[in-house]
Amino acid sequence: MEKELLHHADIITFKELKELDITTAQIRGLQKFQKLRKISRGIYIKHDELDDRYLELQKKYTHIIFSHETALYLHDLSDVTPSNYTVTVPNNYNAYYLKEKEQMTVKRAVEERYNAGIIEMKSPYGNPIYVYDKEKTICDILANRNNTDIQILSTALKSYFARQHKDLNTLMIYAKLLKVDKILRNYMEVLL
Repeated sequence: MEKELLHHADIITFKELKELDITTAQIRGLQKFQKLRKISRGIYIKHDELDDRYLELQKKYTHIIFSHETALYLHDLSDVTPSNYTVTVPNNYNAYYLKEKEQMTVKRAVEERYNAGIIEMKSPYGNPIYVYDKEKTICDILANRNNTDIQILSTALKSYFARQHKDLNTLMIYAKLLKVDKILRNYMEVLL
């Protein structure tokens, strides 16, 4: 039983434990013998691991994608650590708990925009999480520029265009999808 747990991420859900044929009694035993710690309803962490809030939220709310300022931080396009997480969910998702209980900033997107640019990357703790790629994040920030600190926007754009590994074709595809292609071209003229 413990061998199966070793092959999983540091955080595991009750559902994943059940899929490993671990009974509720065995879960209690793992907690008693300090192999697992319950960190939230239906979410457990290996006892000796540090809490990874990114992974915990992703396991708890499977439809969230880290986006906007949070994604800038994760992609090292901002030197500002976000005070709360910003996530994007499908347009019809009930985000009450995300806003009220988890204190997250929630953005909604229609299906085409929601599904564009999702990648899996490592959280600051080394666990796999879903976040929008750099290009989609830049376009999201531009689309939300009236609600974004100008210094954060400026730093993100300068950092992105200074990188060797950037995909300008994908950036323009997302810019058209989010209807910020004209604004992006203006910035590109100055920064490239």
